[in-house]
Amino acid sequence: MTDLSRQVKAVGGNLNQIAAHLNREALLQGRASPNKDQQAQIEASERALKALAKDIDRLFVHAAKRRKARVDAILRKGDGA
Repeated sequence: MTDLSRQVKAVGGNLNQIAAHLNREALLQGRASPNKDQQAQIEASERALKALAKDIDRLFVHAAKRRKARVDAILRKGDGA
């Protein structure tokens, strides 16, 4: 989980760099004007990141359910002693 979190943060850092570059271009040109390929890449990245966010949410929920099940099992054993 820690490794996954670190990797997602790195992706976020990369996206911030892209946004900063586009903002610099917008200031220089008076507007942001990514070309068609750049726009397609931005949109594909957005879709991929949304899918990744859903996968991460499911992973965390699954991990939490497994931890809860282990705790419940330990507590049941304690009650039976």
